[in-house]
Amino acid sequence: MDIRIDIKAFTDQYGLITPDGKPSGNGLLYTAEYLALLHQRGELTKSDEDHFRDVILSCEKRIGLFNRHPDHPDQQAPDDYMGIACASALIDPAIARSVLFYGRSIPAKASDMIHDSNLPLMVKMLLLVLVGDGELKYNYNNVTPGTASKNSWMGRQPQLIGGLQMAAQEKLSTWRLIYWCLVIATSGLFKPQDQDSWRLSYLCLYYGSNYNWMTKLTAQVWWRRFKKHWPGGVKELRAKYFNNSEHPLSKYVEDKPFTFQMPRH
Repeated sequence: MDIRIDIKAFTDQYGLITPDGKPSGNGLLYTAEYLALLHQRGELTKSDEDHFRDVILSCEKRIGLFNRHPDHPDQQAPDDYMGIACASALIDPAIARSVLFYGRSIPAKASDMIHDSNLPLMVKMLLLVLVGDGELKYNYNNVTPGTASKNSWMGRQPQLIGGLQMAAQEKLSTWRLIYWCLVIATSGLFKPQDQDSWRLSYLCLYYGSNYNWMTKLTAQVWWRRFKKHWPGGVKELRAKYFNNSEHPLSKYVEDKPFTFQMPRH
């Protein structure tokens, strides 16, 4: 059993990890899960860090703005940016810093997002009057950079921005840290069999759980709730997600305490 040999069948031509070896819209997320797994096993090397940094950066459309993969120009989603945050924490905080810098330095008009929304016309008109020329930070439109759409404004998920700040080794504001903890701790609250929410929250905890005492407590709550709904652990969760218990991300993972240590704040 060798994870490095097994993973080759699940790696696309760009070096990104996928469900079946074919290019995927979530290759950045799966790659982050693989990096976390290597770290968990104590097998994440400097060579891995250099290789996967290049793989991840090959998806950059502009510095700090990412496509799903080099040939996938569709609108990026929060889950891949969560993967980028985890990968950055593990191999290079500069990646998360560039994402945050882009989101803060290239704001978009809030009116663009309102026009793109599915809200009733009268509601749109009211909002347009209220926001005027207001701008949005943390907008990552890789389809039409510099404009906002209902899907490109990642600021709508404060826990994502908080995770990027952790990965960038920034100090979080109290409200954002509390929000991060609440979102993670209540994963799967209304849909306990929802695989995505548990997978994403696990990844966030993998690098963020030791940020401070609040995140450590959040991890304890998360494990209790997770084990109640997924008694087979992360192995069961991923096996069901991939519909393949032999996928390396399922086959080799273990339910171990999170050991990655963030800088203290």
